[in-house]
Amino acid sequence: MPQAIAFGLLVFTLFFSKHMLGRWFNHLNIYVTVWFVVIYLYQLKLMNYVEVTSFTWGVILFGYMSFLMGTIIVVVARLNFGKKNINVVCKNELSSLFIFDGNILKYFILFFSIIGLMNALQHWYILIQEFGDIKTVLIKANLVYRLRTEGEIKGVIPYLYISSYVGVVLSGIYSAYKNKLTLVAVFPFLAIIMKELASFGRAGILIGFLQFIISFFLYKYYLNSINRNKKNVPKKNAVIAFLLMIALFIGALTLVKSFRGTYETFKASTSSLKKFNNGAVVSPSIYLYMSSHIGVLSKYFEKDTERAILGENSFQPIYNLLSKFEVVDHPDFYQRGYWIPMWTNTGTYLREIHADFGDTGLLIVPFLLGLITTFYWFRFYENGKSFDFTILVYLYLIISMSFLVMITRTSVWFISFLTLLILLPLIEKITFIISKDIIEKRYTRR
Repeated sequence: MPQAIAFGLLVFTLFFSKHMLGRWFNHLNIYVTVWFVVIYLYQLKLMNYVEVTSFTWGVILFGYMSFLMGTIIVVVARLNFGKKNINVVCKNELSSLFIFDGNILKYFILFFSIIGLMNALQHWYILIQEFGDIKTVLIKANLVYRLRTEGEIKGVIPYLYISSYVGVVLSGIYSAYKNKLTLVAVFPFLAIIMKELASFGRAGILIGFLQFIISFFLYKYYLNSINRNKKNVPKKNAVIAFLLMIALFIGALTLVKSFRGTYETFKASTSSLKKFNNGAVVSPSIYLYMSSHIGVLSKYFEKDTERAILGENSFQPIYNLLSKFEVVDHPDFYQRGYWIPMWTNTGTYLREIHADFGDTGLLIVPFLLGLITTFYWFRFYENGKSFDFTILVYLYLIISMSFLVMITRTSVWFISFLTLLILLPLIEKITFIISKDIIEKRYTRR
């Protein structure tokens, strides 16, 4: 796909979706932006990437059109039923999450952050026991990373770290209400960074960052729609919060990269890219991480050798659970790599939905993703229910990560999603009951 076509689709979608959905920050804009970036970077050819086949470009365009049509159908259906398609105004009262100025929500953020932090510290304790001290762990970062990917580090308590991702979503809501970035809101993200430093990974930091940004902006729109942002703080505070999170995100990635000593000398790098071999933020490995996925997708279609059970990649946590009861074989966590001309293994969400559902999946899954996301977009802004908000956030996370992987294959997405589906409505009920009890006691005393 020529860059000119990708840019044209970007510009068209940005303005069309703003008119259709009434907000700049929406799922169509996110989808087209992340895909434009990865296409643009790949086509820069700062590495001697393989040529993407016409078939692959067709699949990418087909996926975009399916996603777009799923979105449009919901909007058209609403118009046919006489509902406005833009400037949705929620008629509900402000959520009980913010009773007592959001303090109860703040305590839940601290609770989940502390659990995540304790798990990160326990992980570090295991590493220190294995290697002797922190300095040795950092020196042998590449070894630690390899042992982690091979499942050779024993004794680390599994899954507890996911509580930090629950805290990040709550902190996004809290920051939208406060209209600024507080230390409490940053706490769960710091716990994620501590955990990722212990495993010398970067994907978890990216997921946490996206969760915060998505939660913040979606809830900010909700507060604006009911005109209940009582703080009435200047918009520049929200901008500052956004920039601070970006700075923290980039700093965390740079820190992981510096400790891990990522290999940067790729033979396929052009002379222009080799100048950044020692770059802290921009480097060959970062460029590879941000751009290579389309090449892997092309090779995947070219080789056509991968087979999966129905939904094995998209719903991998379920298959992992079933494998413990020997119902199915345990699926491989990491995808097969392809030479493009360096080994890399992530090939966008299109690769995994095709492996799971075949050619039909390339039509149905993006279409349903667009349709369901748009449905919950309007549903949340019309009723303000936390249940709908949770679904919307995690659909947005799928879309934001679509250029890289089908994020539903990770336990982080799956477990934190199920936790928040139960937790957010529960927090609302708890805060409502507590506030009602306090009010009744005050009334009785009078």
